[in-house]
Amino acid sequence: MNILGVGIPELLVIFVVALIVLGPGNMVKTARQMSTGIKKLLSSDLWRSMVSSTKEIRNIQDQLIKETGLPESIKSLRQSTRVLTNPAANQWTNTIATNKIDTQKTEGQSSSNPQTDQNVSDPVVTTQPPTNE
Repeated sequence: MNILGVGIPELLVIFVVALIVLGPGNMVKTARQMSTGIKKLLSSDLWRSMVSSTKEIRNIQDQLIKETGLPESIKSLRQSTRVLTNPAANQWTNTIATNKIDTQKTEGQSSSNPQTDQNVSDPVVTTQPPTNE
């Protein structure tokens, strides 16, 4: 157990030194005075302003990131690198895009044969998405 980086053995040494220096009667009186001083400090306007300033300083980084639009840039970069580093996924995406373009071209060139129109209007995509192994 550490409190502000001070463990149990260090606390025992501090209490023994305080007992020796202050004595048993003055140690209780000094502890009471310290506790009232800490209460006054924590309820003061100075302490409140320090706490609010600390919160603002912690939030500056998040505010700057949001204002610059950095999350969107990072997201687009990740998508770009994912496509560039995974050629199988890129090929699968291109195959689907090509099939859509081919379908649009062939739908505009329908013939009078109903059997041909049926084959052209029902394209079948046989490619499967790549699996990451």
